[in-house]
Order: sequence, then C-alpha cells, then structure tokens
Amino acid sequence: MIAVPAPYPSWLVDCDTTLTAQTAAGLRAAGAAGVLRYLGALSPTELALILDAGLLCGLVTFADQWDPASVRAELQALGVPQGVCVAIDVESVHETADVVAGRIDACSAAIASLGLLPALYVGADQPLDAAQLYARQTVRYWRSMSLVPEPRCGYSLAQGPTTVIAGVKVDIDYPRPDYDGRTWMLIGASWPDEQPTRPSLAPAPT
Repeated sequence: MIAVPAPYPSWLVDCDTTLTAQTAAGLRAAGAAGVLRYLGALSPTELALILDAGLLCGLVTFADQWDPASVRAELQALGVPQGVCVAIDVESVHETADVVAGRIDACSAAIASLGLLPALYVGADQPLDAAQLYARQTVRYWRSMSLVPEPRCGYSLAQGPTTVIAGVKVDIDYPRPDYDGRTWMLIGASWPDEQPTRPSLAPAPT
C-alpha cells in the first residue's frame, strides 16, 4: 500500500456500508476514484477488497469518536502507510470550543505520531469558528454538506449530494487543492490507471 494524492478532477464517495468485492467493483465501474470509510468499521479484509477493485481508500473517524489511543490502535491494525490523511469527524459535539479544540489536537498528535496527516471533517453543530479551525494541528480540511466556517487554507475535500450507486447509499465528495496547494492523500495499491470524470448524477458544487 502507498499514499496517493486524490486525482483532480475526480470524485470519491463516503459511506457507512461495508463494501463487498461486488459493490466495490460497481463503484469503480460507475467512475468513482475512491471511497472514504470509517475507522472502527473498516477491516483489513474490506480494505484489501477496495484496493483490489482499483479504488483508492480514505479514512475518517465516526462523529465524536476520536479517542487518541483507540484511533492510533485502529490505524496500526489496518497497516496504513505513512502520508495518508486521517479525518477527525467533528459534528454534533456540544462541549465548549476550548474543550473540542483540545480533543482535536490530542487526536491529531496521535495520528501524526504514526507519520499520517491529521485532517478535519467539519460538520454541523460544532463550536469552532474559522480561525479556531485553522489553528488546530490538522493539515487538511473536508467540508460537509452543511453550512460551515471555512479555515484560511480552504478545503481540499468537499462533500456533495447523497445518492445510491451500485446499490450503496453514498455521499459524493470532490477533491481539489486547497488554497495552499495541498491535496487529500488516500491509500492506494498503486497509481490509478485513469482519472474518472464526474457522473451526471452528481453535479459539481458551486
């Protein structure tokens, strides 16, 4: 496995469904460049199926489940290669901004200690403003479908519409360089053999 920049332009999907060889192949055939899956749900077996289908794979925690020791253990169990982004899902948290900031930084430090890139999924109902998001130890940002603050560096991944592809309910995600030129880094078996284009079912976000 290697760290691979998300192709641009391309589209990815995120889902909470465990993929099979058939559904992974279906997503790839539909044009997806990769899939983002949840730590704690993704197994080494599923990761291998995703890569074998020619998809890249991204990683994200479940919402408000970012205990540093647990996240570190899950990443080690998967054997994630250095240089891959690991997104901390920050949404539906009801603590103060200072508490949330401290928790994000603690989890970021655990991720970075493995040679990985701590990232932040910015969802609804979280207390940090744009400056507080940018001040975190995270080095990539993923914008949810919700109306959320934008850190000074912008976003390198933007979530689009929800749809069903190959029988799997997914959200479409669009990678792009952020304002500092940084791209989202994914797990790959090798470089993709092509750069898929966006499907008509998922118009580019404005």
